[in-house]
This record gives sequence, structure tokens and C-alpha cells, in this order.
Amino acid sequence: MTSDSSAPFILYHYGMSPYAQKIRAMLGYAGVDWQSVTTAGAPPRPELAALAGGYRKIPVAQIGADVFCDSRTIAREIAALADKPALSPDNVSESAQQWIDRAEGRLFFACVIASVGLKFTVGALRTVSLSGLKAIMVDRREMAKTSTIQAPDKKEAKAMALEHLAQVEAQLSGEYLLGAEPELADFAVYHPLWMLHVKGGKRFVRRFPKTVAWIERLTALSAGNSQEITADRALAMAKQSQPRTIDEADKQHELMGKTVRVGPNDYAQDATEGKLVGSTAHSWIVAREHPQTDLVHVHFPKQGFDLAVC
Repeated sequence: MTSDSSAPFILYHYGMSPYAQKIRAMLGYAGVDWQSVTTAGAPPRPELAALAGGYRKIPVAQIGADVFCDSRTIAREIAALADKPALSPDNVSESAQQWIDRAEGRLFFACVIASVGLKFTVGALRTVSLSGLKAIMVDRREMAKTSTIQAPDKKEAKAMALEHLAQVEAQLSGEYLLGAEPELADFAVYHPLWMLHVKGGKRFVRRFPKTVAWIERLTALSAGNSQEITADRALAMAKQSQPRTIDEADKQHELMGKTVRVGPNDYAQDATEGKLVGSTAHSWIVAREHPQTDLVHVHFPKQGFDLAVC
């Protein structure tokens, strides 16, 4: 594929989102300048409906008229932009993948549940209204009803978090989990613990001093170099751009040109409809049009997503 190197990296996110924090820290480490569009904590998000259709998870990234859904797809873009292959899901070791799978499965929900308390609520109310916070809570309860991941109760969540913290503490013989420099596994393991330590302020995290230092080291990266822009400006950039050229080798899928639905198969399973225009080793690419954006290509990872003909 070819890309417009002049198009800025735009991140759609909100402050309390752990997966957005994963990407913010990764952008800071990679030294990628980026532009920020702050979204609501729960749908409706009309700016993202214009870009990505039904897809509702945060964060979403945009480069020109190409839109990237799911942190795995976004990480792949950051790795390419910064020439840091260790940030790409395509280059993780077996041990790193084990850390990623554990941190971003049921354990992720355990850390989020265990983080909730007074400090979490007070912090949330600094960024959203009380009605906005209630809307997020109602939205997440509804989302859980169709999730394929069974969330633990509060007691089990804390036990799972403590066990995981002990494992991370034992692993940290240096500054990062698997070497002298952070890699994708660091950011995947980090963001659920950021919820516990930074947003939740949970005292039990302090029992693990190496882990606390590591969390704070990665959190410092997330300041990065960003500029806030409006959603209207971001959508206008998409409208003024053309999607990347797709290699002929990535147009060989049997459903090419068909109208399809692509969506997550774990939770927040709302799907995006569009024409299948690309199928790489790791991603589906769906073409969509909207009056605010004209033609965009929306990229989804194959891992964790289902594709079906409409």
C-alpha cells in the first residue's frame, strides 16, 4: 500500500479509556506527533459514525482517508510510522504474546472492576458530568449482556489483579517486561494496571514497587506531542484525502467487492457495513462513504473480528 506521508495521525479517544491510554503511551514512546479528537465516553459519537459506521470501541485512528479500528491495527500503524517493529503485533515473541493475551482478556475486566471506587469516581467527574458518567455506566452494563467474556465479581476481580501484579513484579528484572526497551507487551500489560494505579488509586498496588515504577515510567510517555482539533476539522481532512492504494495481492479474497459486515466477536459487537476492498494477512479493509467524509477505507484486524456478507 502507499500512503500520504503528509496526513497527520489523528486519535479519537477520551481520557478515561484504558485502551486509548495504551495508544497514547505508545505514541509518546514512538515520538509520533498526533492530533487529538476527544469523544464522548459512550455512544452516540456522530463523528465516529461518519468515519467507522457501527463500530463503537475506543480508540479509533485516522490518517487521511484511512481509518484504523482496534488497538492492534493502530499499533501496527504506529510501528510503521516510527520504524519501531517491536510495537507491531506481527513481531511479538511467544512469551510476549502470552503476556498480551492474559492482560487483554478476562484480566482486563478484572482490573477495570477492581479500580472502581471513590478516587475513580471523583476523577471521572472531573472530565464528564454526572449524567455523562451515568450514561457510561448504563452503556457498559448493556454491553456486558452480549459479551463473550464473563466479567468477574468485585472480590474475584481484586484477587485476579493481585495475582497479576505479583507476576509483573517478578518479571521486572529491568526497566521493561522483556528487555531494555518497551515493546507491544509492555503497553498491553500496562493499560489495565494504569486503571488500578493512576485512575483507581488502589493502595494494594503499592505493594509492588517495581511495578509501580514501571507504570509511572510508561504513564510519563503518554504526554507526547499532541494538538487538540475539532471533529469537524478531522472529518474535513478525510474528505480532502484519498485512501491508500491497495496492492493487487491484497484484493484476492472471494468476497472482494461484496457488501459485508465486520465487527468484534468479544464485546461491543456492533458491526460496520461496507464494501470489502482489501484482505491482507492481518486486516480486513472496508470501503464506506458518508457526506462528511466521502470515500474512506476502514481497517479492522482479522484477529478477534468476524466478517459476513450482508
